[in-house]
Amino acid sequence: MNINANNFKEQFPLLQKCLDEADYVAFDCEFSGLDRTKGESRDGSAADAGDEIMNRLCSSAQTFSVIQLGLCCIRLLPNKLQAECIPFTIDISPALPDCLRCTRRCQYDAQTIDFLLNHGFDFTNHLANGVRYVTEMEETFIRSQVDAMNKAIGQPMTLDETASQAVRVARKNIQAWLAQKTPVSSFCNVDAPNRYIQKAVHQLVETEFPQLHTISKRTFIQVRKQEHSASATENAVSGNPAQQRIARKKERILTCLEEHIGCRKVWDHLMKLKVPFVFHNGFADLMYLVCTFCAAPSLQSVQSERPPIIPPKQLLSSVRQHFTRVYDTALLYTRSPLLSDFVAGGPADLQTLAALVHTSSMSLHTGDSSSSGEDKQSSDSQLPLDAGPWSQAMNRRSSHEAAAILQQSVS
Repeated sequence: MNINANNFKEQFPLLQKCLDEADYVAFDCEFSGLDRTKGESRDGSAADAGDEIMNRLCSSAQTFSVIQLGLCCIRLLPNKLQAECIPFTIDISPALPDCLRCTRRCQYDAQTIDFLLNHGFDFTNHLANGVRYVTEMEETFIRSQVDAMNKAIGQPMTLDETASQAVRVARKNIQAWLAQKTPVSSFCNVDAPNRYIQKAVHQLVETEFPQLHTISKRTFIQVRKQEHSASATENAVSGNPAQQRIARKKERILTCLEEHIGCRKVWDHLMKLKVPFVFHNGFADLMYLVCTFCAAPSLQSVQSERPPIIPPKQLLSSVRQHFTRVYDTALLYTRSPLLSDFVAGGPADLQTLAALVHTSSMSLHTGDSSSSGEDKQSSDSQLPLDAGPWSQAMNRRSSHEAAAILQQSVS
């Protein structure tokens, strides 16, 4: 099932239900890029080489992000030999609305773009219709900015010449608008190309025109008469125009925040689950998921400089904290004694391995119970895994011999 911004609200309850009922959840992620630089260890030791790989991966996970999240909710059926698998594909957009007053850097790797395009990835759908999200750190930052708004009330600004000139022009335009016997418009737009001048215009209206209220736009301030119905937030504050403006602004930001938590809701729900998570060669997925939805080192205020990179040890600690039960099928395939027979000369990728497992599984579940003549065959086919062709294959040291047994079982 494909989930995007258009159907996220409707499909999220179904996704929650499937996650809650799953015995384990499989993941697969698409990234906006990878660090492809090849470094060399200082003395050629395996430890140094491992540290170098780890450092590059940590840097890569904090530079790029997850742009598509694949989930498969797997629920074991009562006989434990079959499972119900429900897949979900979630397109993720890095876009942030301006009302949240923070920004994030979004980077793409050219080779990754080429690879994804060649495999049918739709970047237009990803950017325009992907589910947006606000990370944990971004939410904390935004709420702290909202809480700090009241501190600015009543503190007069010290204006430079540019801002002073803008305030004089704004005062003149507002007075001319109020002097009209029959106003052409129900509002007056005042030029304010940056936040500094916008704040100065807000202060002008609050002190000299208390019967008016202001609304911030991208490059101007819209001035209106106090004719709107008071919201619940405004009713909770005094009649001070500055307090009312701040109350309206806080309400808009918090409403926008709740609307754009988006895909972070999926992350939050996943972190509440007590089931194992399954990946294939998934250490990079773990790092990217934590950086995308939690650590978010690219978080910054509008005025801030580029944030520092999170140290590898700190990031690894965060990964361990969030993912406590993880199974990597690549490691199981190459390290498990039960599967070691298939490594030498066996399938080298997940798709081929899955096909082999499926072939073996089908051999255990053949037969049609609707035919009385085949009842015994159907019953005999419902064998435990340790009594089927897997058992014979596992007892042999040759991967080719093991694979041959599996092929014979379905021929």
